[in-house]
Amino acid sequence: MFKYYKNRYGEDVPRVNEVLRHIGDSSSLCKWANYLGLFKRQKYDAVLSEYSSVGEYAHNMINDYINNQENNYEISNNLYSMASNAYSGFKKWYDDISKNNIVNVVFSEYMIVGDKYGGTIDLLIEINGLIYLVDFKTSSSIKINHILQLCAYKSLLKEVENIEISGMLILKSDKNNPDCYTEYMILNDDNNQDFIQACTDCFNDALSFYNNYKLCTNIFNEKGQFMIKW
Repeated sequence: MFKYYKNRYGEDVPRVNEVLRHIGDSSSLCKWANYLGLFKRQKYDAVLSEYSSVGEYAHNMINDYINNQENNYEISNNLYSMASNAYSGFKKWYDDISKNNIVNVVFSEYMIVGDKYGGTIDLLIEINGLIYLVDFKTSSSIKINHILQLCAYKSLLKEVENIEISGMLILKSDKNNPDCYTEYMILNDDNNQDFIQACTDCFNDALSFYNNYKLCTNIFNEKGQFMIKW
């Protein structure tokens, strides 16, 4: 995956996920890494890479389904099974909402880049005339960073496409159980405006920190920058 995107001025800007990687509580990841090493004799990096691959393949399967495409996936049976289970959860959700609603896909797996950052939106969908931003997750739980990610995309949609959304939806499917999904919906209404604004401000603060930290690191790492000889 690309670490940076190019904005309209040809400047490198970070991905939303890269910005968010530097903030948040990592204690649960530390506990998981210790559990894998001590009790399951597994390497944390290898397992994390495997789970990341499952999410990537599931996203590809979902995008193929939305766009009526077919692809052959040359991956191990275990990874294919987990990705297929996650995809099945999405398909059940999509089929369920399509039964009694007018559904139109605006775009899927859409790369969007603003002046300060960029990202790839999983799905923008119109349901009964209202626009919703949808993000797919195969992780075991939903965390605040997932909400910050959506708020960052919400701002990009307004900045780049002049699109106002009616809500943000996280669709969590289970990589171990097919046809299983959970929806987390945050409507863009008066009841949630304070929360959405706080999450948007939090991401913007994280972006400022990321850029300043990157600048400080680059200066510090310049050889001889602070070396003196008495």
